[in-house]
Amino acid sequence: MTLIDTFPRAALDLVLVALLPIIVPTVGNAAAAEALALRMLDEYHPTTIRELHMAGEAIGFRLDALRAKAEAHEPGITAEQRDNARKWACCLTRSEHQVLRALAELKRTSLAGAGEATPPVRAGDPAPAPRPVPTADQSPAAGPPAAPVPPASEPDDVTKAERALASAEKLLGLMRAHHKGGPPPHSQAAQQIQAQERVVGAARLKLAQARRQQSSGGAAPEQSAA
Repeated sequence: MTLIDTFPRAALDLVLVALLPIIVPTVGNAAAAEALALRMLDEYHPTTIRELHMAGEAIGFRLDALRAKAEAHEPGITAEQRDNARKWACCLTRSEHQVLRALAELKRTSLAGAGEATPPVRAGDPAPAPRPVPTADQSPAAGPPAAPVPPASEPDDVTKAERALASAEKLLGLMRAHHKGGPPPHSQAAQQIQAQERVVGAARLKLAQARRQQSSGGAAPEQSAA
């Protein structure tokens, strides 16, 4: 199950709006940047919205630290600028580690609350006694079998196309909001927005095709053999 299936789109957008401006200039494609950001977020295996946002915060610190390290090696900068860039990179790295420790502690707390906590075993402590296994006479009476859960139905082509269009339009809106007033016509940001506009146009065309196919019975008419 992907993050898009697990979390509300609004929760993901709150993280993506902070990460995409960092990733898009390097990747050069808004759709590829969003896919990369979601993959990086998924590596932290977030299970709650709070964990998702903390993962995004850690990734943001890491990417900014990498960019500061790269700036420290740019030609033509002064020694003071190089030292400031390195100090800023170290500060960002420490912030990332602090968030990661807080995220790990949050996950441990969630796991401890979900089940019975196991006390730590110290040297010299006797081995814990094995738990008794209930016999057939001690086992509780078996209840009626649970009703089978029907498998979740896969979304149809129209639904998939609608979701793809909504995601593309949302990303385009985030890019335009980030460049208020519009970027210079021939800048890289303007080219990225134009590329995302083409993605939106293609998504709209695919949705129209899916709707036409659905209205015609879900299958294209077969051609008779010559």
